[in-house]
Amino acid sequence: MGYEFMDGFGAMGFGAMGFGALMMVFWVALFIVLIVLGVRWLGGTPAEDRAHDAQNALRRRFARGEIDVDEFEKRSRTLREST
Repeated sequence: MGYEFMDGFGAMGFGAMGFGALMMVFWVALFIVLIVLGVRWLGGTPAEDRAHDAQNALRRRFARGEIDVDEFEKRSRTLREST
């Protein structure tokens, strides 16, 4: 009479070891996702998005007639060169 049914691995056998490994992978993945989201949040808008927004604002100003063709082309060129 003894603990032969456990085969030295405890009452749950290999199941507990597999669950523990899955939980470790889960927590590591969650930690990495939180770090990535934090960096993206703290980093703000990427430079390409800001340049795209500036280009759209320039197009709107041109469409409203606030700037002429020469001014539009000059500023568009500057925006393309800065990114």
